[in-house]
Amino acid sequence: MTKNITIKNIGPIEELSIPLPEKGGVVVLRGAQGCGKSTALQAVQAASGGSTAGLSLRDHAPKGSVEIGGAVLRVGAKRTTRSGELEVASIEGRYDIGRIIDPGIQDPERADAARLKQILSLTGSSPAHEQYRAMLDAVDPEVWTDGRFDEITSSDPADLHARMVRAMQQEARRAESEAARHRRDTTALKAELTSLPAIASDPDELQADLSRCLMVTAKLEAHLEAEAESAAMVQSAERSLEAAQQAHQGPTADSLARDLEAATAEHELHMAKAREAEKTMARLETSVRLAREHENEVARLTEILAAAPRESTTAAELAAMTHTTAKLQDELELAHQRHRLQRNLHEAHEANLVADACLERAAALRKAAEDSEQILGQALPDVGIVMRDGRLCARTDRSERELFGELSHGERGILAIRLAVPHVPAGGLCVVSQEVWSGISPANQQLIAAEAMQHNITILTADVDDAPGPRPETITSTTETRHR
Repeated sequence: MTKNITIKNIGPIEELSIPLPEKGGVVVLRGAQGCGKSTALQAVQAASGGSTAGLSLRDHAPKGSVEIGGAVLRVGAKRTTRSGELEVASIEGRYDIGRIIDPGIQDPERADAARLKQILSLTGSSPAHEQYRAMLDAVDPEVWTDGRFDEITSSDPADLHARMVRAMQQEARRAESEAARHRRDTTALKAELTSLPAIASDPDELQADLSRCLMVTAKLEAHLEAEAESAAMVQSAERSLEAAQQAHQGPTADSLARDLEAATAEHELHMAKAREAEKTMARLETSVRLAREHENEVARLTEILAAAPRESTTAAELAAMTHTTAKLQDELELAHQRHRLQRNLHEAHEANLVADACLERAAALRKAAEDSEQILGQALPDVGIVMRDGRLCARTDRSERELFGELSHGERGILAIRLAVPHVPAGGLCVVSQEVWSGISPANQQLIAAEAMQHNITILTADVDDAPGPRPETITSTTETRHR
């Protein structure tokens, strides 16, 4: 049974009946400018659940109405009321084809965001926070630890996506800054390390050798000090011996002993001279005692002199050890310098590994930001519209991804209608403005009519001609639907 739309006393329209074909298709309201075509479309949109703003009564008419199936929209001078149940399903209130074609926003990115919001509102599918979380978990689960990404929420799917992408890019920039902070140039360190002479031993072995040299040096210095004291004693003994030898001018003990024997014999022979001989004996005994003491002292000093080394090797040994110690100290300092450079080089290498990891994380986050468009892409109907680099694009004969906003008015209109058609329930109605329809070529109008029939929906639109109107004209086609 064919359903009709009846409009009475709305704007310039006194009464208009619009038949809706049972199998769907396109109904075009034709007529001259100002005959009420756009008013009729607006009235149908309002009766289908859209806004009633802008509807007005026909001049001098007490009331007006728009009836679609069992639903009636009554327009009075002061108020507008609805009654009955709408038997013809539509997408009014959820999708505005005109806002897909031209959202009225100058900024291209914001215009695309508005279009995307319209499309997702139509499809009823939108990216969920959990989808972004699952994608980020595969890249870096730690991004959730501080709660920054959990705080990103929005009822607007396009806004949620944009905020998620910005957060990923911001996290990537933070990782890149962290990489720059850790990055160190090892060229100078390597050059300085290469310029140093090679050291056979490590610092610990050199330190042990130096410690041994210092111990030997201390012993040699003590020995040398003892030799100095011994030399002083020898010099003192020599001076004492020389003084003793100079002090004693008499004969030796042996000659005196012989004299004593001769005197004794003479005493025996010359008893008469006894007194004189006794005195001589006393002197000689004293001289003998003094001579014996002198000879003993000379012997003692001679023994000291004989025991003292005439040539010392300790000073030469000490000089050699001092030279060895200085050499070891130089080598040890060189070893420490090499060790410091090697440690710094190792630390620089470790820091560069951290920097590399940060850059890998940044790259993964940027890749996740790019790949997150797949989440939006899954929510878009398969009519040739895709997301690329945050922009709404379309696949055309000219390019795989042409910016949607740079398509012609007609091309945008075709895609906007194709977006709507699958989401209008069978037997339903979709209103397309005259401006949109007139921008579509006749061939593409036929394709759209075929798609409408394929989904058993009616597209109501308008077009201008010179005849009076508005007059409904149904376009039906048996042409197979072809996708761009």
